[in-house]
Amino acid sequence: MPMLNQKFNQIQNEFAPTTFFQVVRAIEVAVAQSARTFPLAMSMKDSIIEERIQWCVGQALMLRKVLLWTTERICDTLPGALNAYLLNGSWEPNEHAPRVW
Repeated sequence: MPMLNQKFNQIQNEFAPTTFFQVVRAIEVAVAQSARTFPLAMSMKDSIIEERIQWCVGQALMLRKVLLWTTERICDTLPGALNAYLLNGSWEPNEHAPRVW
């Protein structure tokens, strides 16, 4: 788990304390939803959970640093993004979607 703690430290440095916890919660929700959506693919092994968490952390950082998305938009996007990634093997953010956040 040291690598996972490092990843969370990265997002903690990128988000304000109050929004950091929102992002962590969104990651928890995304991973939990992916377990329900892909029950055969996930036996809830620690390594699979950690991979999914790390993917979400990486996406949250990219969306924040590169695309300058708001915390709310990131949190709303992560569950669907993770499911799309698991289904298709990739996911690209829709930069042209209307920004209502």
